[in-house]
Amino acid sequence: MMIDDGLIGVSGSIISISDRGVVLIDEAGRRVSRALSDLTALLITRAPVRAADGIGAAPPPDSDDTSGVERILRRLRATPAGVLETVDGQRFPGAFSTTAGQDDAIVWTHPTFGTLIFPLDDVAAAFRDMEEARRMPEASAAPLDDVLVLTNGDRLRGFVVGLGDPVEIEVDGQMLTIEPSRVSAAILSNPRRSRAGDMVWLEDGTVALIDRFALTEAGVVTVALPDGHSGEYESSSLRALALGVERLVPLSMLVPIEQSPVGGRRTAEPIQRVPNIEDTLTSGAPALGAMDVRMPGPMKIVYDLPPGARRLAMSAMLGDDAGQWGDCELVISIDGRELTRAHLWKDEPVHAINIDASGKRLTITLEPGRFGPIRDTALLARPIILVDRATPRD
Repeated sequence: MMIDDGLIGVSGSIISISDRGVVLIDEAGRRVSRALSDLTALLITRAPVRAADGIGAAPPPDSDDTSGVERILRRLRATPAGVLETVDGQRFPGAFSTTAGQDDAIVWTHPTFGTLIFPLDDVAAAFRDMEEARRMPEASAAPLDDVLVLTNGDRLRGFVVGLGDPVEIEVDGQMLTIEPSRVSAAILSNPRRSRAGDMVWLEDGTVALIDRFALTEAGVVTVALPDGHSGEYESSSLRALALGVERLVPLSMLVPIEQSPVGGRRTAEPIQRVPNIEDTLTSGAPALGAMDVRMPGPMKIVYDLPPGARRLAMSAMLGDDAGQWGDCELVISIDGRELTRAHLWKDEPVHAINIDASGKRLTITLEPGRFGPIRDTALLARPIILVDRATPRD
């Protein structure tokens, strides 16, 4: 799906991506070309989707999902790998290099890009096992002190001096040296930074800022990093591409300032951030950084919009557990002004939403419908806020 500067998607089969733009065959069989300057992102799904369902659209359950099956098989066959995360949200699968680490740097071996060197100040966390990374969501926020997680479960807190051979950490004024094989993970206290530039998401778990990107009609993806490293992938390895990632603010990254029940309910379960169905079939971070937001019942959630907010887009879906009784209204308002209302029920379970998001405060309300609050749940699939190109972000 090609997503333009208004967060409107055009779906089809991608033919090529180059400096000249993107070429695809759309749903009607027409050849469509778009200049990169007219696009904000690309999203790859495992089977065809309808652009009319919005940017969070997923293939229907009964689709011929041979690519999804192959993805799962590739994951099962893949060699277990670790992952390194940078302070600006990049992720690189691989392993600590067997060579001695450089002073104030990590030497990391990536399966495609080869040996990469990261200054310690740019590292958020490094894990020897990708599953270990999934079990430690706290790595997304900088701890007060550096943390080493040992293979026996112990944690050392202090100041990491080096992550080579040996690993060195200063704890309470005492320097400790540790065999690398005893370290399961390192979570560093470096301040996290927002990311800016063009970014790619790949099936092996790589999330990287890029200098150049191309997809040939022969199905070869070429990725070049800003430091000069480059590599080639199969076209099926591409998950997403952001053309100016600093302009995309996933709703799942914002913290609500209010969550409250509606429709006569006394309490409301908090919203849940869940992986999009496309992301459950792959390794690594959610494509475009956007998780789905699940509303578990009639409720109101309120957010402060980021500076320069321009548009909000998503696919609003009736919850999978709604059955025959799910019937509700999703209402979106900005600064007290209702902008859209979507009736979600069994015959119309999906609505594309794309609205002007100019303002300061966003309110999303799930109101009970004809059958009361029973089974009224909704999923906001890949909700993304587009901010103005001229607005800097901290």
